[in-house]
Amino acid sequence: MNKPSMDRPWWGWAIVFFTVLIATVLLDFAWYWAVLIVIVATAAFEYVWDRYASRRASDPHQ
Repeated sequence: MNKPSMDRPWWGWAIVFFTVLIATVLLDFAWYWAVLIVIVATAAFEYVWDRYASRRASDPHQ
């Protein structure tokens, strides 16, 4: 009576484990690239804003 009503295949846990592992790795890479993109975008914005502010400060007509 201890036997489950439905036999599960032996590789079922392996599929679950590797699916979770692959999802975790992909999510980790997604966070890595997202942080990298935010840092690059912030640096680019600061550079462009600095050039804009310098040009505007040096323009006597503004």
